[in-house]
Amino acid sequence: MNGKLARVDYVTVLESFKDTNDVVKVLTGMRRCGKTSILEQYIDSLRDSGVSEEDIFYLDFEKRSGQDLKDRSALDAYFAGRLSKERQTYVLLNNVMCAEKWDQVVYRLLSFGKCDIYIVESSVRPIVDALSQQGPVKVEEIKVYPYSFKDYLEVNPSKDVDESFKAFARYGGLPEVHISKGER
Repeated sequence: MNGKLARVDYVTVLESFKDTNDVVKVLTGMRRCGKTSILEQYIDSLRDSGVSEEDIFYLDFEKRSGQDLKDRSALDAYFAGRLSKERQTYVLLNNVMCAEKWDQVVYRLLSFGKCDIYIVESSVRPIVDALSQQGPVKVEEIKVYPYSFKDYLEVNPSKDVDESFKAFARYGGLPEVHISKGER
């Protein structure tokens, strides 16, 4: 890939939900369509707007940042010592369903008050089902799609639109698939 595409439209949608502490925002879409990149861009947006690093909690339960927190007691302890009732906090959870009893932790965070929660998963249904067992919860799904042809052209600029379209039709719109011509 020649570069990462700023998925501004998706970040703008997330920004419109900023500080809606009573709603769990869930980015959904097929694997590798760019959900994690969008969440990372949103985290950059939070930093750019003046949110302190100590108020942003990003955990990926398939990566190192969340490996030690996969059981409920470890996750509870992690948040117990870090959240503040005085400051707005942002909790961003990637692959949360890999954690044990994550729904209980998220429900507790919702009741905390100043906690804005974002989740990345492939499907919203298991999230809604699990959270609704804890009590009434509002969930807003943000569907993420692979690159459009316009996005593809932005990442892979070319004067030959026909050839670009053939490559797009052949490889599709998944961001990770678009490698530079030198690597093909």
